[in-house]
Amino acid sequence: MTTSFIHDREFIGVDYGLSPLPKAEYANCTFRQCSFANSLLDNQNFVECRFEDCDLSHANISHSGFNDVFFKDCKMLALDFEKCNLLLLRLGFESCRLDYVSFHGLMLKNTSFADCKSIQVDFTSCDLSRASFSGSDLSNALFDGTKLDGGDFRTALNFDIDPSRNSLKKCKFALEGLPGLLKKHELVIS
Repeated sequence: MTTSFIHDREFIGVDYGLSPLPKAEYANCTFRQCSFANSLLDNQNFVECRFEDCDLSHANISHSGFNDVFFKDCKMLALDFEKCNLLLLRLGFESCRLDYVSFHGLMLKNTSFADCKSIQVDFTSCDLSRASFSGSDLSNALFDGTKLDGGDFRTALNFDIDPSRNSLKKCKFALEGLPGLLKKHELVIS
């Protein structure tokens, strides 16, 4: 439960591992070069906030709300977004490192993952309709029972998506990306 309302503030270079972020609802705030690594970031509420060049790796985000929150140049290893508050969840990512993050079962329509490194990310059972993965490395990312209709993978790298186990209606792929759709068949494409 949040205790106060903080809006239109900028936080720069703070290490929240040493001094936890006060429990509050943060609206239209920007966090730059802050460290939340291994911190308790649970039961917070972020509305129309930006995180730039921050480290959120291994933070506990349980029950926190992320409504229209954008992450740029952030390190976000092993976050578990499936445990956050799903009401009004809306995220965007640019040039972030999202290795081992779990989005399992989330509704992430229209989400942008631009130029992200997303190694072993769990997208199982997600609704990623119209999501964009432009320039993102999706090595060992898990797509199973995932709705990818209208998604854009034209410049995504290293993905392995089984069309028989995921919904891909009107999903966009470049010719160079076709091996990522056929990997299970062990075809040699040259």
